[in-house]
Amino acid sequence: MKYPVWKGYITQSFKETHPANDKGWLRVGVKYPQIYSWADGVCVQSMYSANVGGNGILIVHKGISKYHDYITRYWHLQTRALKIGDKIARGGVVGIGGNTGLNSTGDHLHFELWIVPKGYSFRASDRSKYAVDPQLATFIVKGQPFTGTGVQSMTLDYSQL
Repeated sequence: MKYPVWKGYITQSFKETHPANDKGWLRVGVKYPQIYSWADGVCVQSMYSANVGGNGILIVHKGISKYHDYITRYWHLQTRALKIGDKIARGGVVGIGGNTGLNSTGDHLHFELWIVPKGYSFRASDRSKYAVDPQLATFIVKGQPFTGTGVQSMTLDYSQL
């Protein structure tokens, strides 16, 4: 899996009241970086919401686990490169990083990673239930456990890939 901003620094860490990582880039001399997809997936939401996070993309990633799907959310984008139904490969461009929406405190990416049961219908109110810290998430193949904040124990089945 690939972190969506390749050069930058954490501006706000994952916690109960902020189930995401925010990553900025201005202090390292980057302006308007490309934001990359965490894994192969399909865009199920491409929107602008002034009251939430400005330009946002939501991607569902299937086939990583036999029992779970993964959702990634990307907020505060300057521009969105995907529309609903677009397929994207791991490392494909989701959009350009920016500073959109009322909740933005400067140029950064608000990145969420969720682990959800197969067949789950997305509800923003489930953030605290399914979100995990992308910085702590560890993926090891061959039946080793997935770990991260909010996850007690789960074994990934890579034979389904």
